[in-house]
Amino acid sequence: GLLRKRQLRIGTMCSGTDAPVLVARALERALGSQSGLSFEHAFSAEKDLSKQDFLRANFPDCPYIFMDVCHMGRQKAFDTISCQAQPIPGDLDLLFAGFSCKDLSMMNSYRKTLAEMGTSGSTLRGVLDHVERYRPRIVLLENVWAIAKANQIGFRQVDLVMEGLRARGYASGYRLLNSCDYYIPQIRHRIWMWGIRIDGAPAGPGKEAEVMACAERASQSVAPRFDAILTALEEPCALHFEDFMLDDDHPDVRAHFELMSSKQRASVMSKKKGAKRDWTQKYGNHRTENDYQYERPYTGVRAAEFLQVLNARERELLDLKCLDVLNEQGKDPRSVPMLWELTQSVERVPGTRVRRDRQNYATCILPGMLWHSSRHRWVLGIEKLALQGVFAADLIDTNFSQKLLGDLAGNAFTTTVCAANLIAALACADKLSAAP
Repeated sequence: GLLRKRQLRIGTMCSGTDAPVLVARALERALGSQSGLSFEHAFSAEKDLSKQDFLRANFPDCPYIFMDVCHMGRQKAFDTISCQAQPIPGDLDLLFAGFSCKDLSMMNSYRKTLAEMGTSGSTLRGVLDHVERYRPRIVLLENVWAIAKANQIGFRQVDLVMEGLRARGYASGYRLLNSCDYYIPQIRHRIWMWGIRIDGAPAGPGKEAEVMACAERASQSVAPRFDAILTALEEPCALHFEDFMLDDDHPDVRAHFELMSSKQRASVMSKKKGAKRDWTQKYGNHRTENDYQYERPYTGVRAAEFLQVLNARERELLDLKCLDVLNEQGKDPRSVPMLWELTQSVERVPGTRVRRDRQNYATCILPGMLWHSSRHRWVLGIEKLALQGVFAADLIDTNFSQKLLGDLAGNAFTTTVCAANLIAALACADKLSAAP
């Protein structure tokens, strides 16, 4: 079985922070040396140059960081460490991938199907090409919940992924998971997909129908056990997001304040492409519709230090959302801690409407800018990483800009959810040793 191997080889694609490798290391520590289980980091794949620097600094034992996921189905690809084409390592036990979600997110007005091959489609194609050529034992994928949402004719993009894995001889399945159900105080709905290689499945030209039928049977056999393990590992988080914040007088917090206040940030006044109104018109209409007149309960504080790090749009947005929360929910966000994602427009600011039983949870961590309502400051990138279960103590080097760390956090896997899927996959792969 898979677990009898002394060392399991891991490859990651588009995982940004390489959270799966951190999870594997933590699992190795938790099981102890007596288990004999260890993990080898075979390669990463990351296109962003700044994120490559982060990976090099924090995973010095990773021999290859390939440039382009779309090329991972080839024999060779460009490696950014050696700056030349290198053979792509095969014989993986575990492949973790997060294909691009830009075209799929519900916040994207122009969603494409994977078949239309936007960014998501081409990165997924690279993942599936690698699976077809190198056949890793286990494949774990993560993406936004929108891919499981049916369109007008009942088509769901996740079905394409399932079909792609099964056509390649893998049992596969998926589940919608929320980070706050796995020890982390963050509301983050993500679809986690799994594929487990079926050894002894039919192969060769003309066997396509047999392969699919075999994979369907295996999927139906494995899915209940996989889901049962994920359910057994659930633990709704009892912590508050405040527990993950640095003290306001922490050197990193003060340094970030000085940086932001020195930038003299200006609001973008031009309309976004395709937008009917600019922000001043939208916010003005919101004031008029709610009869807010000239009230500024949040920013109307003379010489308040926090005003130095806000531009005009953000100040107006904070006042409007403060009024909304005061009127609709009867609580004061100036004294009740809330986390608001201020890169979104006035009608949909994540974090302003949170269920009563989830007041202690952060809104979904995105690459944008998160504001702490009662501390009157921006949430740092290192704090966002902590809310994804990636702590400074787990990393070798955190000496990167808070913007980069925040961007990494917004695109990262939540480590606890990743760990649950890894444990379930290892247990199920050990059972599924041959074609059913």
